[in-house]
Amino acid sequence: MKRHLLSSFILAMLFLGSCEDDPGSQNPIDGIETGLKGEINSKSLDLKSNSILPTFFQDEGDETGALEVSAQIPNNEKLTFFLDEVKSGTVTISQVFPAVMGYSSDGLRLVAQNSSEAENKRTAVGLSSFVKYLNSTNTFFAISGSLEMKIEGANVTVIWDLIFKDKEGNNFTSSGTFTVADYKNNTKPKSQINNPTSTLSIESITPDYASAGTEMSIKGTGFSALKSENKLMLNDLAVEAISATATEIKISIPESGEHGKFSLTVLGATAESNMFFYEPVITSINKESAKVGEELMVTGLHFDIDKTLMEVKTGDKPMEIIAASLTSLTVKIPEGAKTGKINVARIGKASVEGPELQIVEKQPTQGLPVDQIFELVSGNLSFEEVLSNVNEYGAIWNIQIDPDKNIMYAVTASALLSIDLSTNAVTKLADQESAIYKNDLNMYNFLTLPMALYPKGDVLYGLKNPTFMISEVKNGFKFNVSSKSPEMLGDHKINNGADPLGMFVGTNNRIYLPEFISPGPGYALVSYNAEFTDRKILHEDAGNFTFLLGMGGDKYRYVSKRTINDAKYIEGNGDDISDFISWKDQLKPIEFDTYTRLIGMDYRNSNFYVLAATAKDGANVGATSYPKLHYALGIQTGGSGNFQKVGEFSIKQTFEYGGTTYYVRSQESAYKSMVVDKNGDVYVLIQTPVHPNTGEELAPGAGGIYKIRF
Repeated sequence: MKRHLLSSFILAMLFLGSCEDDPGSQNPIDGIETGLKGEINSKSLDLKSNSILPTFFQDEGDETGALEVSAQIPNNEKLTFFLDEVKSGTVTISQVFPAVMGYSSDGLRLVAQNSSEAENKRTAVGLSSFVKYLNSTNTFFAISGSLEMKIEGANVTVIWDLIFKDKEGNNFTSSGTFTVADYKNNTKPKSQINNPTSTLSIESITPDYASAGTEMSIKGTGFSALKSENKLMLNDLAVEAISATATEIKISIPESGEHGKFSLTVLGATAESNMFFYEPVITSINKESAKVGEELMVTGLHFDIDKTLMEVKTGDKPMEIIAASLTSLTVKIPEGAKTGKINVARIGKASVEGPELQIVEKQPTQGLPVDQIFELVSGNLSFEEVLSNVNEYGAIWNIQIDPDKNIMYAVTASALLSIDLSTNAVTKLADQESAIYKNDLNMYNFLTLPMALYPKGDVLYGLKNPTFMISEVKNGFKFNVSSKSPEMLGDHKINNGADPLGMFVGTNNRIYLPEFISPGPGYALVSYNAEFTDRKILHEDAGNFTFLLGMGGDKYRYVSKRTINDAKYIEGNGDDISDFISWKDQLKPIEFDTYTRLIGMDYRNSNFYVLAATAKDGANVGATSYPKLHYALGIQTGGSGNFQKVGEFSIKQTFEYGGTTYYVRSQESAYKSMVVDKNGDVYVLIQTPVHPNTGEELAPGAGGIYKIRF
């Protein structure tokens, strides 16, 4: 009995030992021996069982399984066959992996959702039959062909006929037969199938900010080493690879591209990179020299439509970017800027250098010295030229101020100008070709220029002069200061008929102005919506000598009558208005005599400012005469109580006409001639004298805009 048990134990141990032998060294079964004969890329193959490793994958309960056969070829090469289902028949090979990968590289795959990277690395889910050939430098996957299987008991024979591509895209073939004896001898669960695939991904682009023509390295996984199988795009632009491996593609950044993401498609799968930004290219600037406060246009390539993402400097001084596109940047020359090279950069990136810009730091005066124009009578007043009428755009007839931006708007017969009050630099916004000027008779003078103006944010509201406006109906406009483009609005011609022409736009987006309505009530106070329609008449007898003073929010004051003795106002809050309220008592401290006229008024920082004038010799103060005027500047602090006189002056500049000497002056006008900035400094417009009948300029170049400090 003991002898029998011992014999059984020895036989059992011998059996187990045989199972642990190299599975590639199987003994012949039914006279069939494992082996492989064939050719690949014109090289003959004749392998015995010790060079062949078969592995059968089957889970408990499955009727069949998958078979992987790895054949070790001389020169350290390997040919691997994977059959997703072992059964007699023919398997057609179609391309599911890149044709060429790097040495020992995985092919392309898509990560299954809700699966970890490790789970996707070794899985049988959706894995089709394939054949791969590994040489010393690359892995090649068969792109087409067939595998014919024959099952005979425990043995399998496969006849193959396959086509591969090399790295240059040329075809090469392989054909032959292999037999595996007892193919189930080395059985493992399907979870151990080695999936030769990897996720298509772009992990990095280097550099991610560069100029066209720079070599870029795109790194990731699942690429094809065959360049033609990598379909690379930058936005909608196809990009050709210089070289390719399974993990890196090199390109030359294309000349005609734009900022964007690279997308890579390999065999239907697509991956996307992070953003790539081109280094800016500066091609030109629109002027070689500029004054502080003026605008400059930088033209080039690869800027950005979002101006906050760009930076422009002259030397090391940043400039304010007013407008931006992919091909141009409009900037304002800052105070303190020095002559130097223009530099443009994407925020946080290296800058590129452009042409040199010559900076004119101080706006030179153009008119007479102020001591030849003004004569101080009382108070601590100082005078400074802002823009003389000796300028390239002609005499100034109308002014308005944006105190928040410290910008003044000035209107001539030929141009709408903006003036940076920190530097007095001038920028032309519109000319006679603009819709806010253009008229049917092409006649332009001080009677045909835009009338009332009111700035609100980046928009300048206004009224086009209806004189000689024959074929048009809309004369309200919203002028975009950044783009310098107008939008004409309204449903009828609006005659802003009270002097000086005024306008106020509230936070309720209603537009308030004096209007001459005929037929109808005549001079009225009205409101419109932001499109210059939906007119509401708020007061039918509002007077024709007025100042319309915006006070913030929806509040305004409508002042009527120009002599101090008759001065009165309407208090407005949106469309709700008061009755007329007398203002003459509060204005008495600045009155010279009963003929004292109100030349200008403004409201700033809760204070009302007034400029009054009289002719001490009793001469006519009206717009058709030119006596020497005596001016008083006053302020009502906090908007209540009496006005206080802060100074007096005269204008002593004269001109000759018809053998008679006259005085230049700031006079009653149809247009606004006084404004106040955020610091409480007063700006006065001195008009060029004109002939009362013909409109001829009697002293061209005389007058302009002057700042008065007190």
